Amino acid sequence: MADQNNIIELTQEEFDHGELSFPANMVIVEMTHSNDLKVSKGGIIVGVLERVIHADNTDSNLKADLEEVYGTVVRVPDSLYFNEEDNSSMEYVTEMELQVGDQCWMSIMEAHSSLTLRTPEHTYKVIPYADIYVAKREIFVDEKDNWVGKKTHKVVVLNGNCLCQTTNKTKISELDVVSEGQIDTTRAIVKYIGKPITHYKNPTYVDHPDLKENDVVLLSPRVPFLMLERKKYFANFDGDNLYVVIPRRKISAVLKREER
Repeated sequence: MADQNNIIELTQEEFDHGELSFPANMVIVEMTHSNDLKVSKGGIIVGVLERVIHADNTDSNLKADLEEVYGTVVRVPDSLYFNEEDNSSMEYVTEMELQVGDQCWMSIMEAHSSLTLRTPEHTYKVIPYADIYVAKREIFVDEKDNWVGKKTHKVVVLNGNCLCQTTNKTKISELDVVSEGQIDTTRAIVKYIGKPITHYKNPTYVDHPDLKENDVVLLSPRVPFLMLERKKYFANFDGDNLYVVIPRRKISAVLKREER
C-alpha cells in the first residue's frame, strides 16, 4: 500500500506519454496485485482491508507483512548513471539487467514510500534501481537449451546481491534446548547469486568473487537480514520458500561447498 502523501493521479494517456529522466536511475513498476483480504492456501483470510499503524510495534510489523513488494517492470532506464563525484549517482558500477515485462521484488521501505503514479486502471511505483533485489523473467527453452519451446523462468539477482536461506544455531550441549530454534545470524546458505560488483565509491567494499549455489557462507558481523518476502502466505517468488537478501560484499568466506 502506497504512502498516501506520495501519490500523483494521472490519466492513462499522461502516463503513457511520460518518459523517465536521465540520470535518475529509476524503474517504473506496475503493482499487479494486492494483499488486501488475501486468502491463504488453507482458505484463511490473512489480509486486512484497512492498514493503520498505531504506536505499538505489533501493528507496524503487520503493516510490513502486508506490504506489496513485487510487481511488473514497465519502464527501465537505457543505462545506469555512475559518477565518483556525484552524490546522486549509483554507489557502484553495475549493468542495467532489468527488462520490460520482468516480475521484480523490491525493498519494503521503497515499496511503501516511493513515488506512486495512479491512473484510473493501474498503479505504478517509481523505484530506484538500487532498491530492486531480484527479477524473474519468462523465457522459452527446450531440452537442448535452444530457448524455444517450453516456458520457464530465469532468475536475475541484481545489484551484487544473493538470495540466501537462513540456518538455525546448533546445540552447544545436550542440555541446550534453545539454540536449535534460533536463526544463526552469522551464516546462511546461498540459493540464488547475482553478478559481483567490481567497483564501489567506497574503496573498502569488496564483493566475494567466488560463490556457488548451496554454499554455506560466513557473514560479516551484524549483517541485517532483509527478507525478500516476510510471510509464507504472501510469498510469490518461490512457493513457500522465504529468502534473505545478502550483498556479496557482506560475505566473508565460504565455509562449506557441495562436491559435484
